[in-house]
Amino acid sequence: MKMHSILFAAAAMGASALSIGLATAPAHAAEADVVVTGRASDAPSATIRYADLNLASAEGRTRLDRRIGFAARKLCGTLHAPQEYNTRMIISECQDSVLASAKPQVEAVIAAFESGQQLALGDVGALTLSAK
Repeated sequence: MKMHSILFAAAAMGASALSIGLATAPAHAAEADVVVTGRASDAPSATIRYADLNLASAEGRTRLDRRIGFAARKLCGTLHAPQEYNTRMIISECQDSVLASAKPQVEAVIAAFESGQQLALGDVGALTLSAK
């Protein structure tokens, strides 16, 4: 099986687990601010809202980082000790990919906040990440 197929399968499993988990999980702030979607033909994606955060502050940035980490775990799955090595590597690589895709988006948003620039009219205060 090619690595892309394995990553897609792991991401699909993570999205499936999320849909089940959201039905039974208690409502937490991070969950309310992360929406994961996906279709069989696409890699699952997550939308992370940040409009409620003050990204000019360290606390606001920390909360955004937590939301991004939560989204990566939901998109890719969570690492557990008893998992096979290959599964752990796939999940780890998927999470690293999601986190790497977030970095330029976060940097651009924080730069806009620091410089006092107003966000673009179409900006809804959200980042979109995908598990590729």
